[in-house]
Amino acid sequence: FCEPFSARNLPSGKNWRWNQTKARKQAFLKKRGNAVVNFFKLSTRKRNVKDSGSIPGFKMWQFELFLHKEDEPVYIIWCEKGLQPEEEEEEEKEQKPLDEPAMSMEELAFFHELLKVPETKDPLFSWP
Repeated sequence: FCEPFSARNLPSGKNWRWNQTKARKQAFLKKRGNAVVNFFKLSTRKRNVKDSGSIPGFKMWQFELFLHKEDEPVYIIWCEKGLQPEEEEEEEKEQKPLDEPAMSMEELAFFHELLKVPETKDPLFSWP
């Protein structure tokens, strides 16, 4: 994405919303010419604490990537935990086509090391 976005801009449920953690982290990517990445986690919260219903345990991360000091940042969102494939079919969501990505998956591979993503054999959740 070319512009920052807020948790309020993300789709949510009737009884839950996205919650942005206060803790923000910063990493310097020396292998990428001292690129800088600022990031934080988004998780789900009940809209009303008195609501006894359950909420999904989704987790997403938002990254602000500065490849060069003079460049505008690139914003990336990564879903760590979302719907399982069979749940996706049940969800009826209207999706807008995405613009061409600013970076390839190979160029984003450093996130795998940065986040210490657990290894998996599931092709839907593996990193290239």
